[in-house]
Amino acid sequence: MALRSQLTNELAEAEKATDPAAEIPPAPDDPDSTPAHEAQRNAGHARRAAAVTASSLAGLRTRREFLEEQSAQVARATAAASTLAQAETSVAHALERAKKAEQATVALARLSAELEGIDSLRPPSGHGLRLGDVMTARPGSEAALSAVLGSLVDAIVTSDEASAARSIMGADHQVTALYPVDAPEPGDGSLYHLVDVRDGYERIARQLLGGVVVGRDVTEDGVYRTAGLVRAGADPRIALDARRAELRRRISALEVEASDAAEAAKILQAAQSGLAELRAQAAGAARAEEVGRLLESTRAAEEIEQRKLDQLERASADAEERAERLGRELDARVREVAAERAALQQRELQRERWRDRIDSLRRQVGLVDEDVSRLSAGSEERRRHVEEAERAAETAVESVPELTRAAATAREALAAAEHDAPEDEAEMAESAKRLVALEEARIDSRLRTGTLEGNLELITRETELLQARMDEIRSRMPDGVAPEEIPGGKSREREMRALERRLEEIGPTNALAESE
Repeated sequence: MALRSQLTNELAEAEKATDPAAEIPPAPDDPDSTPAHEAQRNAGHARRAAAVTASSLAGLRTRREFLEEQSAQVARATAAASTLAQAETSVAHALERAKKAEQATVALARLSAELEGIDSLRPPSGHGLRLGDVMTARPGSEAALSAVLGSLVDAIVTSDEASAARSIMGADHQVTALYPVDAPEPGDGSLYHLVDVRDGYERIARQLLGGVVVGRDVTEDGVYRTAGLVRAGADPRIALDARRAELRRRISALEVEASDAAEAAKILQAAQSGLAELRAQAAGAARAEEVGRLLESTRAAEEIEQRKLDQLERASADAEERAERLGRELDARVREVAAERAALQQRELQRERWRDRIDSLRRQVGLVDEDVSRLSAGSEERRRHVEEAERAAETAVESVPELTRAAATAREALAAAEHDAPEDEAEMAESAKRLVALEEARIDSRLRTGTLEGNLELITRETELLQARMDEIRSRMPDGVAPEEIPGGKSREREMRALERRLEEIGPTNALAESE
């Protein structure tokens, strides 16, 4: 009854929600787009007219700029004739500078190749700088320096004694290392004044050459005499080191001149281009009057087209603004109509859903009424079974006095029989007990059978009703749709869960077995 009351209330609410008096108004008509389209066409015509005029104006402007350039060229041509001789002189100077730079480049390449050859003959030492690398003979003193140094020309020069010791460690052949020590100032005429020494190695040079006087200790031809020693003969290593130093000095000087080659070529090219341009400008000086007349006529036509273009651009801007305004209004109206149609469609869908809900509720109310009727019929049937059971119980109670009288008669017969046959007394007593027990068991079985049959029928009917209700709820729940998306879906889902739990509690049912 509570379920029927709930369904009746929901049905009343649904019927109230679908009030037939609240009619859905008709859908609005589409807005008129003719004014907006006409404004767009007018704006397009204005844009094309302005574009044509702008193209004509651009052509006139290009012609005017070309004539202005021609006029400037004619003016430059007049002035170019007076500067032509100066430009030719500049080209001659630039050509001479480029030739010098080219000669320096060729000489630099030749000297660099020679220096590479010397470096291949005298490669750098793996232990450090050699004495020949830091001290080179000046022209004319190569033989004297070769005689004085001898094999020391390949000695390693270091900054101190510790560095000298480190430089000779791990050598696979004999290596000599020199390091600076205190030495007196070189005397007048010593060989020290005829050599070039790299900065930082002057003390080593004074130590070796400061006391060797040219003409006394060594001759210019390369004969060296000292106590117990005479050495003569040219050493090609000294010459190679001197040549290498000379090549490096010359290469350094030529690199400055050779580095100017690109700049000189650029200056020459610019001078030649300027000269060619001046000559070309000077050739058009006779067309000055014709170019001036064409330029004036082009400027006048350009001013006329400019005024025309200004008018067309203003008209085009006005047409564009009007078309844009009408377009915005049309878009706004289209959105309003779409929103109104969507709202009407939503209302129609809502009404359809309420109609479906009303039909569903009515079917549920009918099913509940049917269930109530069936349950009432089942209740009547169970009441009838109870009455039959009560009558059976009354019959059993009524039969008890008869059985009591029968038992008394049996006892009397038994007492009589005891006088007649004492040996059958025990057997008759046992038979009477069995008879009484069997009669009581028969009456109890009839009562239990009636009760169990009534309960089984009630449970079977309840199971059928619950299963039918579950099938109906499942048929109203669409597949693939969440319960909360359907009106009353959550309540249906809760009802289905309760029905499933009740079916699980009842379990399977069947007719009573013969043993029962």
